[in-house]
Amino acid sequence: MKKLLILFLAVFTILAGCQKEAEKTKTTTSRVNAGEKKETHVSSLKTSFAYPQLLADKAGHYSLLTVGTTAGSSIETNEAISEAVKDILSLPTVQMAQKAYPDLHIEKDPSYLLFDQKGIVLLTNNETELSTYIKQHQ
Repeated sequence: MKKLLILFLAVFTILAGCQKEAEKTKTTTSRVNAGEKKETHVSSLKTSFAYPQLLADKAGHYSLLTVGTTAGSSIETNEAISEAVKDILSLPTVQMAQKAYPDLHIEKDPSYLLFDQKGIVLLTNNETELSTYIKQHQ
């Protein structure tokens, strides 16, 4: 009986440890550009930002949400942007962005929202301003 009790306690302890680790890291799936799926590991302890899936994964990197831009825009070919921005999520309309991310208060297109690991660092409607910001903050 003692062996069974010890075995039960050992299994319970292992499962409890696994549960705590699972709570620290969540896996989310988001759509990136043309239907491509991407898994992102987001620490739930890292931030209180409303949309942690939009945040950059590493220090010194950015993620970008574009709204109302056309496919093949110069964002992807701009070296300053492509070097610093590791993830780009594009939504075709302001209405879609407002439904998906109501707390971001996106009002017109095109809109560019640049994120670091903590939250929004730039909200602009001008691609040149976006590029300039990235160049100055790298």
